[in-house]
Amino acid sequence: MKLFANRFLRGIAVAATVVVSAGLLGCAAQRLNDDGMKMISAGQNEQGLSLLARASEMEPGNSRFRIDYLEQQALAVRDLLRRVRRASSTLRHCGSTAPTNWRGAEWLQSIWTSDMAPSSATRIDHSRPAIQ
Repeated sequence: MKLFANRFLRGIAVAATVVVSAGLLGCAAQRLNDDGMKMISAGQNEQGLSLLARASEMEPGNSRFRIDYLEQQALAVRDLLRRVRRASSTLRHCGSTAPTNWRGAEWLQSIWTSDMAPSSATRIDHSRPAIQ
């Protein structure tokens, strides 16, 4: 009977430890998600997205974390593409305003011939999820 009581108490202790650990993990993921959203609101997109990704990875079953990450990632990409279009338009305007000024055209050309240009290695594979 004593042996059964000791095993029973050890089982309860292990179960309590698991429950507390899971609760702390959930709190940590929630904190990361909240901090990530705050950072994005403050204009720190890369750092905020990193925290949102970590929260989503910590709790893969939490759809709210996954949705927050994917939505904020899409908004950040949309904003960056808008900036690129605006810069490209400005450089083209510079070229038409001063056709003999080669700096704008040279810079624009360097963007597309540098490591920043899309290549087969950097194209997005839409068949795979963003976070695995």
